[in-house]
Amino acid sequence: MTTAMTTDLELLKTRVSGAVGRQMPEHIARLGWDAGRLAACQRDRLRALLARAIAGSPFHAGRLRGVDPDRFELADLARLPVMTKAGMMENFDAATTDRRLTRNLVERHLAGAVTDPSLLLGDYVVLVSGGSSGQRGLFVQTVDAYAEFAASVTRRAMAAAAATGLPPEGLVIGMVGAGSPVHSSGLASLTATRPPVRLVPAPASLPVAEIVRRLNAAQPPHLLAYAGKLAELAAEQRDGRLKLNLRS
Repeated sequence: MTTAMTTDLELLKTRVSGAVGRQMPEHIARLGWDAGRLAACQRDRLRALLARAIAGSPFHAGRLRGVDPDRFELADLARLPVMTKAGMMENFDAATTDRRLTRNLVERHLAGAVTDPSLLLGDYVVLVSGGSSGQRGLFVQTVDAYAEFAASVTRRAMAAAAATGLPPEGLVIGMVGAGSPVHSSGLASLTATRPPVRLVPAPASLPVAEIVRRLNAAQPPHLLAYAGKLAELAAEQRDGRLKLNLRS
């Protein structure tokens, strides 16, 4: 069992880091786009999203009846029905665009991924979050979609680091986020362990003194954390216990 879990995790690390590496150049290039090019990309991606939802999801096909993706404009967004998290969870089986995905299947996968993450059906990253609402939500995405999120969060720091010469270990970021891989920040900490992005985890659930100890030992040039934890760590830095020389 241990060997199988190790193999699953190594596969996940390889696929996530590979996808982030492939996508990062385009993400960095987007930082220089003008407003017109950004709007065109947003429109095209929105049209593709609507078309996929209508074609693959009975739930969205009903909600979006009468919407023509090929003619949809950004200005039309206000007339789309809003999908709430409660609505998504109530209609989960009909909302997914891969008909193999059911709430029961996803829940069973999550139950075994609290400490040892793996890909569902060999393709999907599965995450859970209560968010600010407290409403529990399940989120299923491909590895490439998860990498898009990771690249969008780190691209500005990556661009700045690349401009001055990216070290062999890649972009190193201290991560003060979730301790469990069923949350996006926890999964990132467990899978982003090699270039182009390497995260140094210091879970937010640890005592502040232990977070400080780990960050001081690692000396990451960049720090990513929950806003509340950033305030605590700023106080630790000001008082001399945290000793980081941060670029961002």
